[in-house]
Amino acid sequence: MISVQGYFEGDRFFPEQQVKIPQYKRAIVTILDEPTKTLLEREREAWLEFAKAIRECDEPLEGMPERISFDRVLDL
Repeated sequence: MISVQGYFEGDRFFPEQQVKIPQYKRAIVTILDEPTKTLLEREREAWLEFAKAIRECDEPLEGMPERISFDRVLDL
């Protein structure tokens, strides 16, 4: 038996972690009364955790970082 935690947004289910669900198996879905965090809240927490990790990093920064453009398409 597999137990999958996640949340519903609209009519879609988003699992908290990637899981392979076998086809043609019976399933029981339990909807809890407790709310989950919104996508914006989860993204904010991830950025705060990232910023904290950078602040606590003891590796010296050398040179200038390469500039990046999120609008430019690159062939890798």
